This record gives sequence, C-alpha cells and structure tokens, in this order.
Amino acid sequence: MLQTPGINIYLDGIFREKQLDDRIAPLTVMLIDELEQLLPQIRGGDITWQQLFAERFAGNRVADVPIHTTLVDMAVERRFRRRGETFLAKQAEILVAMIKDAYRDLL
Repeated sequence: MLQTPGINIYLDGIFREKQLDDRIAPLTVMLIDELEQLLPQIRGGDITWQQLFAERFAGNRVADVPIHTTLVDMAVERRFRRRGETFLAKQAEILVAMIKDAYRDLL
C-alpha cells in the first residue's frame, strides 16, 4: 500500500493537519525494502539524503510516487549502478538454504 501512487500526498495531508510549522519538510514514507535499496547508495556516495529529499519535495508538497521510483529516476539520471542490499540479501540466502535443506530429498 505504501508504494501506491499518491499515498505520500495523502499521508502528508494528514500530517499537515496536525502541525503548523512551515520549517518542517513534507512527510514521506517508504517500505523497509526501499530503505534497504537506498542505504547502500547513500553509503557508497551515489546520493545523499538531502539530494533524495530535494527530488521528493516541491515547496511544501511531496512527490506522488514511491521512494523506489524516485531512486530509479535518480539512478538513471546520475548513471549509478545498483549496489547490493545491506540486510535482505543475507536473509534471502538463509531462507533459500533452509528450503533446500527441508526439501533436499526432492531434488
């Protein structure tokens, strides 16, 4: 649901009803998967949090697309490659090993 176009605008609207300080940037939300894709790019120096948010915000408005779309657009524009995930890849390897072990007699 958080990757649905427009959800950031909707949630930011609710957030804006509760706060009145114009110095606070628009609310943006992301999935853990999106964070896992983003952190290696930040650590590798491909982008910064500030650059990401500059792409996401226009004045007091947040983009209507998910973080993933913003990250892909930035990757295409800046021509950086996707870096390995920090957590999920390891967990996927563990899960695959567990499945192979559980069904090794069928292989």
